[in-house]
Amino acid sequence: LVIQLGGRRFDIGPLTFRQLRDIEAALGRARTADAATPLDFDAALDVIVAAVSRRDATIDRETLLDLEGGKAEFVAATRAVLRWGGYLENGEPPPGERRAGD
Repeated sequence: LVIQLGGRRFDIGPLTFRQLRDIEAALGRARTADAATPLDFDAALDVIVAAVSRRDATIDRETLLDLEGGKAEFVAATRAVLRWGGYLENGEPPPGERRAGD
């Protein structure tokens, strides 16, 4: 899987159980966030960090926060990681989000 953020490409290999555990922890924090928040930004950031840091240990939250980009790019990267990890089927909203019209 390759995601793009802030003009950079990040190659993500198969996820390890450690990465899945970190993603689960981030999603758990998102579930306890305010119900009006579709997916907590910090939790989404942690999902991306968990996925990309294995191949590049220099990537951390601060590195990603300093990238320039738009919300659509950030959401697309988060959803791609969640699909890659088996948390989403194609077309499914991320955990904590509702489908349009629900």
